[in-house]
Amino acid sequence: MSYPNSELPKKTVFFEDLINRSNKPQKLQLRKASIKKISVFTVAFLLVVGIGSLFIGVPHSNYTNHRIAGKGQRLSIILPDSSTVILNSGSEVKYSSDFGKQRAIWLEGEAFFKVTKNTKSPFIVHTNDFDVKVLGTEFNINSTTINQTVSLATGKVNIMLNESKDEINLIPNEELVWECKN
Repeated sequence: MSYPNSELPKKTVFFEDLINRSNKPQKLQLRKASIKKISVFTVAFLLVVGIGSLFIGVPHSNYTNHRIAGKGQRLSIILPDSSTVILNSGSEVKYSSDFGKQRAIWLEGEAFFKVTKNTKSPFIVHTNDFDVKVLGTEFNINSTTINQTVSLATGKVNIMLNESKDEINLIPNEELVWECKN
């Protein structure tokens, strides 16, 4: 069977159009499937890396409460053990949610403390350069300047210098002043 030349290109072009049309959706489906697979693997990888970084090499903070006194303001805080902290301008404290069991607080800046007495659980204030351990007293700490101070109003405090591990005891109306290397 023979076709005239005028009909043959039309049917060939029509047949090629059908083939091209049927191939395009398959290519799109393959591309969509591969994009989905890549997306799923990428999300899974990011989740594994993100969760892994929480457990490897990143120290966890035990401090769940964080309070900051704004510039030019003082902030009064009553802790879970009924101790009072008065933060000076620009200072901050951090302490854990189980503060009643372990009375430890982290201070950056200056604060006055009125500590509720508890002989079974000492109250410890941590700073970058020293720790102050008390049982029940009133005192001020200023760690904002090169000349850092601990001033004792009532009671007794024990100060441990982090670098040298020296311990110093203060009694009422005494003040420790030292020059910080940082």
